[in-house]
Formats: sequence, structure tokens, C-alpha cells
Amino acid sequence: MEQKGLRISNSNKQFLKENVEGGLRELGKQTEAGHIIEANVIFKERKPVNVPSFVMLIQVFAEQFAALNLSGKTHRVFWYLISLLQYGNFISIDVNTIVENMGDVSKKSVMRAIKDLGELNIVKTVKYTNDKRRNEYFINPMAMWRGTWNERNKKIKKAQETNITLELPFSE
Repeated sequence: MEQKGLRISNSNKQFLKENVEGGLRELGKQTEAGHIIEANVIFKERKPVNVPSFVMLIQVFAEQFAALNLSGKTHRVFWYLISLLQYGNFISIDVNTIVENMGDVSKKSVMRAIKDLGELNIVKTVKYTNDKRRNEYFINPMAMWRGTWNERNKKIKKAQETNITLELPFSE
């Protein structure tokens, strides 16, 4: 006899408990056609898994990025942006907020760092649609990715189809 696993959402558990419980009384009895109905129903509570937020870092990028002659502030701004990375590699923040949160960097330093990273095609700056004072930043998925590997591949394919350059200056 073939057995199949079934995932049950929390919203349906109570419904199933109430309705399956009544049906279980009929299990094991012979039907009019002479068949015996058997079933195993297991309700298992899943404990949430505590997985910290993480980003997939492409090792070749890391090696070559470390060798770039960038200022310490540019490195710090870059890693600060990475700490804010959302799924799909977007960060929505304005420069003043970066300055406030980092504490010891000037607005000019932050803007210069973002410009330098943009010239290297590591960070792309996009105007935020709802607030023109604010920018969204997109981290090149050839460098790192936050999300599933399949979503990364879809994003790369879409970029290629729309002629968006993802090539890094030190790509092989």
C-alpha cells in the first residue's frame, strides 16, 4: 500500500482534528463492498527553527573585493548596507539615516562610498518611488544574495533579458 505524507497548515489543524476524529471511529470496520478502511493520522506540532538572518556570499567576489584598493570607510559603508539587506538584495534607506546609524562617518563619505561601489557595479542606486529624497540600493547578485538560490538565478536571468549589466570589474 502506498503511503503519502501530508502537510497540514495550522489554520486547518483544528478543523481536521474535529472532523477526522469523528471519522476515525469508522476506521477498521468493513465497508459494504468488503474493504477495510485504515488510516494513520499524526498531528505534530513544529517548533519554530531559530535561524539567524544570513546572506550567501560568493567566495570569488569576497577574495577579489578584499584585494580592491578601497578606503576603509567604503568597506564599512558596504558592510553596513549588507547588514540591512532584504530578500531580493534590496536596501531602502536614505544617506542621512546611514550617517546617523554609523555615527562616525560624514554624509560626504557615505555618498563617496556608494558612488565608488556603484562604479564597480557592486551597488546600484535606484530612486525610491514614494520618496524622492530616499534611495533604494540593489546589491549585485554576482557578489552575494539574500534569498533562495532559485530566486537569485531568476533575478540574473531577468537582468540578462533586460540588458542590465551584472558583470563585476574583476569577473573571470
